Amino acid sequence: MPTAPVDGLEICYETHGDAANPPLLLVMGFAGQLVAWPEALVEALVAQGFYVIRYDNRDVGASTWLEDAPAPAFATSMARFQLGRSRVRPPYTLVDMAKDAAGLIDHLGVGPVHVWGVSMGGMIAQQLTLDFPDRVKTLTSMMSHTGRWRDHIGQISALKALLGTRPTTRDKAIAGFRALFTAIGGDAFPVDGEALEAIGALSFDRGINPRGIKRHMAAILGSPERTQRLKAVRTPTLVIHGTADPLVPVRGGKHTAQTIPNARLTLIEGLGHSLPSGVWPQIIELLADHTGLGAGAQAGGQVGAQTA
Repeated sequence: MPTAPVDGLEICYETHGDAANPPLLLVMGFAGQLVAWPEALVEALVAQGFYVIRYDNRDVGASTWLEDAPAPAFATSMARFQLGRSRVRPPYTLVDMAKDAAGLIDHLGVGPVHVWGVSMGGMIAQQLTLDFPDRVKTLTSMMSHTGRWRDHIGQISALKALLGTRPTTRDKAIAGFRALFTAIGGDAFPVDGEALEAIGALSFDRGINPRGIKRHMAAILGSPERTQRLKAVRTPTLVIHGTADPLVPVRGGKHTAQTIPNARLTLIEGLGHSLPSGVWPQIIELLADHTGLGAGAQAGGQVGAQTA
């Protein structure tokens, strides 16, 4: 699998589709590897007409693991965050992770790109848009927030599911991935257990980095809030959020859309913090419209689920 050299790191990536098509960079969230973007979803995006790029963030999968960097315990990071963000001292921040994405774009020579980030990936995508506006043609931020303090606080049960014990065997990884997204995915869309188990297996086979996952959490909690800077963004922005998201409350998505000028907000009824296959047609249609690949964009109309 190819890697891009970025500031002394190696960022693992894959490309899919015709390089002559509009590039769509997929940015995965906390602890997630590029394989967390389901292959069938990637194929559907390619069929829509995108040149799809997915990659491992630093410290997970086949990208560089920063093994010599400190790895603050989840409890320590959360406690310090509650006391004030200035007390959190992450080894790196979302600013650095956005630089990784910009470096990958430059390595591939494909900018500006359409960017779709989910969860922490939405935060990275926002930061990328702020720090490298010339690299981003459109921004899509899904199940994410602007870093506002109270938007970090979801349901305790969902947070416990996310931060539970990391698997030490392949079987536990398979079962754990299915259990996690069954717990936080909402009830509106059927759970594809076999697909989730397959991603869990692939993730384990590619490499689980427990210390890197701790550093991801520290990066989220120790990064500067983006709200004030996002008010100046002029990049066309789409915000998508599930109304039943237990991990990142829907108020986080609403606030993101209210903050970024002229952002479009789409709320998907009953969707939790996941990407079930039942929601893909809505999202692909929204992306196509937002990026100019769909008929809706040419007509100037709204598409998909509830919009606000």
